[in-house]
Amino acid sequence: RGSAQAATRQAAALHALGRPAEALRMAEEAQKIWMKVGDRGAEVEATIVEASAKLALIETQGQASSGVSLRVLQLAKAAVNAAETFRSRDGACLGAAHLCHARATSMLGSWVNAEDSARRAAKAFRRQGDMRRRAEALLICADACVKRGYLQDARADAARALDLFERVGDSDGTARVAGVYDSIQ
Repeated sequence: RGSAQAATRQAAALHALGRPAEALRMAEEAQKIWMKVGDRGAEVEATIVEASAKLALIETQGQASSGVSLRVLQLAKAAVNAAETFRSRDGACLGAAHLCHARATSMLGSWVNAEDSARRAAKAFRRQGDMRRRAEALLICADACVKRGYLQDARADAARALDLFERVGDSDGTARVAGVYDSIQ
């Protein structure tokens, strides 16, 4: 159990440091260990990190083929289902699972599902007080609203995301919000 926890933490840390390939390998290793231990609740975090790392690799390497993205979407959906089943009271875990699912569905252009998952993630992160990840979720909401033609909703979500990114000092986030604002006009 201790080695599984350590592997999961290391995978999350590697992902946070922007090293998705290493994070993916570590998350897959953690999942194998959690399966042997039989703790489905704890395995959820490793699944989320694995799906997030795969998404990051797709985004950085430009491999957004429908087959690859669909497999990641299935993994993200499995993470959401597992989080809702085994960690339903853990807002951070639920938010992370929904955010991962929102990213995967937006990559495939499923804007209704992307917005729904992103709103669930934003709600969970608001309850947790996680402003940066709430802003990330709201940015996906704004982008999905733009793609669906709901420009007033997009402006509102983008404004909230911008406020949160500015509060946490995330200049990359504020630049991405500017990109959404450009597509609104």
